[in-house]
Amino acid sequence: MSGKRNYSLTVVSDEETEQFSVSKCECDICKSMRLSQIEWDTFKPKTHLQKRMKKVIRKIEKRNNYSSSSS
Repeated sequence: MSGKRNYSLTVVSDEETEQFSVSKCECDICKSMRLSQIEWDTFKPKTHLQKRMKKVIRKIEKRNNYSSSSS
């Protein structure tokens, strides 16, 4: 197992990326993803554990420059 592995890496500059937009696809998977996002955005934690989890996820989203509509 001393073989050397070759890896390739593709880097895309920020100027080449597309702006995010919500999918208009009506397939079951896309509908489910949209509903999951809505459910998360409107989720109101009730227990201490749920509140802590929501806080940690909000912190991760903030660190990664992702903002949810309810943050």
